[in-house]
Amino acid sequence: GTKGEGVGTGRGGKPITRVRAQNKANKECADCGNTSPEWAVVNRGIIICIDCSGIHRSLGSHISKVRSLILDAWKEGELLNILLHLGNEFGASVWGGTWKGEGSNLTRSEFIHKKYVKQFWVETYTSRVSIEEAWAEAVLKGDIKAMAKLMAQGADVGTGIKVEGEGELEALQVMAREGNSLGVEFLMVNGAEINRVKGNRGWSALHWAAERGKANCVAVLVRRGSDIMLEDKEGKTAVAIAVNAKEPEVVVLLRLAELAKEEKSRKGGNSGGGESFAAALEGLESEALAKKSAEENKDKK
Repeated sequence: GTKGEGVGTGRGGKPITRVRAQNKANKECADCGNTSPEWAVVNRGIIICIDCSGIHRSLGSHISKVRSLILDAWKEGELLNILLHLGNEFGASVWGGTWKGEGSNLTRSEFIHKKYVKQFWVETYTSRVSIEEAWAEAVLKGDIKAMAKLMAQGADVGTGIKVEGEGELEALQVMAREGNSLGVEFLMVNGAEINRVKGNRGWSALHWAAERGKANCVAVLVRRGSDIMLEDKEGKTAVAIAVNAKEPEVVVLLRLAELAKEEKSRKGGNSGGGESFAAALEGLESEALAKKSAEENKDKK
């Protein structure tokens, strides 16, 4: 496919068509209401117009990660799924939670800065339980929307979460352990530490996904730059753990990732390295996500 078709998103057509069809609010810019927005802020799951996209980009990628729904290739299925899962209606309820239409005197830049940097219209967190407890509950349920709102209200993605028999894990490890690749991608674009080791076993998210046979999460973590040679407290890498757990699909994915890395370094670390294995890895990621999607749809019936 051409770039504009959002290579690799596969099922259901072009990214822009799928995003607009998901909710009527996605047919207008999340910030100024312009029709036919063609850009996305992937970490927030919102769709914006070209004028607002320039301002979001200027805020820095730690605030807004901007991509074009037309010009960029969307090979990472779960990245698009963040937009399909969240979207503009949800975004308005979070970053415009208390907004009553004020700010018409502000420039576009001032308005966006007030909304996302100062988070002026985000509802203040008020609950009997602490924000850390609410975060742990949302993560353990795999509730991405609740997580997004809590993050806007000040929750930290690195907060320790008690998991029975395992000590404290971070959200990314919990998501990988549960096979929630949408959650893994969402946390990655929102600053989670990919190689952080936590808990009684000293495992990273990749170790967890490998042991549990969660190929969809392994694929996302590998693409995001997870350290495949990272050892746990017993000196075991993720591939050794996958071999022990008899998870062939994960073993193949991790071996391919190792080969892609070796091929790249043999070619001097330039961007041309690792293509043959990287392409195979990409195919396996698409397969793993398609399989997960099919299973989810079967469960709904």
